[in-house]
Amino acid sequence: MFQVSVNKQNYKVCFRKYRQLGITTCAIYNTEHDLIACEQAHCSIKDSFVRNTGRKVALTRALMSVQQFTKDDRSAFWSAYFKARNGKF
Repeated sequence: MFQVSVNKQNYKVCFRKYRQLGITTCAIYNTEHDLIACEQAHCSIKDSFVRNTGRKVALTRALMSVQQFTKDDRSAFWSAYFKARNGKF
């Protein structure tokens, strides 16, 4: 989970993993706890589950599903994500 401020609006990003099913979910909430976006990444049965890869795919899908986010807004989310991961890709 991490928080980011975009255009004077605060957002909270939460991840949930379902390792047995190979699913990672990303949910974006605003300050009023309203759900802005919720998207999933599915891992193939042939692949091994990698949490970070699932988070990246789910976050990408969640950000792209919100039409109001510009490229700069999405960049702010990614910067906050990598900062929360201590700079690890």
